[in-house]
Amino acid sequence: MKMWCYELTMHPFHQDERENRSMLTEQQIIASERQELMKLLAKVPLRSVDENVLIASWNIAQFSDKKKKRALQYIADICERFNIVAIQEVKSNLRGLAKLQELLPGNYKMSRV
Repeated sequence: MKMWCYELTMHPFHQDERENRSMLTEQQIIASERQELMKLLAKVPLRSVDENVLIASWNIAQFSDKKKKRALQYIADICERFNIVAIQEVKSNLRGLAKLQELLPGNYKMSRV
């Protein structure tokens, strides 16, 4: 069995990039950030039923229903790449996870441990 470990880090924008971004609409900024995220996710192997099971463990500090839709979309984009995702530091209110689940395609299920 092969095992890989990936750390995905989105770097903050430099000052000149921030100035250029101030002229963009919110939708353009989100599209740009999602493109950057997809480039990072390209390092993660694709899920393949016969070849692998991709598991992610993610400590999302104080995950709750107060996360903005933009942040939830980025989290969903990342979760989509994995078969199993363990999210830590979820608050007792599970509405945030329910919102996240709505953004995920297919048949994702929640379990609380």
